[in-house]
Amino acid sequence: MNKERSQQANDLPYHKITGLRYADTLPGNAGRVTLYLPKCGTGPFPVLWTTQGCAWLSDAGHDTIQLGSIAINDAEGYAKALAPAGFAVMAVSVRSSAQAIYPAQLHDSKASVRWLRAHAQEYQLDTSRIVSIGGSSGGHAAVMLGLTNERPDLEGTIGVTGYSSRINVIVAFFPVTSLLEMDPYNYPGGFELINSLGGGTLGHSDPLSPESRLIGGPITEVPDKAKTASPIYYVDHHAPPLLLVHGTADLNVPWQQSQLLFQKYVENKRPATFYLMTNQPHSTPYLDETENFTSRIVQESTESGIRYPAPHPPMIWEMLAGWLQQVLQK
Repeated sequence: MNKERSQQANDLPYHKITGLRYADTLPGNAGRVTLYLPKCGTGPFPVLWTTQGCAWLSDAGHDTIQLGSIAINDAEGYAKALAPAGFAVMAVSVRSSAQAIYPAQLHDSKASVRWLRAHAQEYQLDTSRIVSIGGSSGGHAAVMLGLTNERPDLEGTIGVTGYSSRINVIVAFFPVTSLLEMDPYNYPGGFELINSLGGGTLGHSDPLSPESRLIGGPITEVPDKAKTASPIYYVDHHAPPLLLVHGTADLNVPWQQSQLLFQKYVENKRPATFYLMTNQPHSTPYLDETENFTSRIVQESTESGIRYPAPHPPMIWEMLAGWLQQVLQK
């Protein structure tokens, strides 16, 4: 068995480093870091920062998370696909909503980026090319992290200080972007799914919903607090370049959540690309496609407004790697 595991590790395009921490004072698994460093090249490597999507219910975002019968580790997927293109991946764990309410999760995220900069030379990481990437609540984390650059009031006091938590580019798959605008756009079956996930009866507005747990109260009863945890209210003329991907059949997070964020980018004339994937769920099976690519609608935000590029490449790993390389060169 050990020989099999060793051979599997040898076949992977990255070196995996575990047992790291960006903070020692956080509860449970929060504060942990897993690094995936490319075997190709010598660096310094651009970095994909991520935390696993989990509806803010887990503190193990640096590792595999068990959601029902499904084991998920997006970071390993990013590393397998993108390490050959020279990208390092940094997977971090932040506090769950049961351990602390928002903005603790943002404070943890920023602390982990400061740790990255403090240890960049040790691991050959390029601090001028840091991408926040994630899906679902991990997408929310990625967007919030990128949209709050240069906000001292949101840095928190966790871990290493004296370094920037700045993010250069954002990639978000089906992110939550406006807590108060979830239920109005629910896909058929979504209301029931959220109730089964949280144990409530009122969908996203229920006190037991993931969003309400995040902010410590029913989102409709504390709307101002809900807005402070909603990325759409942080978009300005300095927002980093953004790639959004969302499926039209998403039961967990309505696709209009990405449309709302994209529209804010349009209003602020900031660069964004939005892939709306036809009949796709709350996952990314299309990234592995090699033929019969999923149909999609693609919009781009430019200084002159919305553009519909044609032709446009399918949303697969090769496209993602190419998009990142192009944007990070600018």
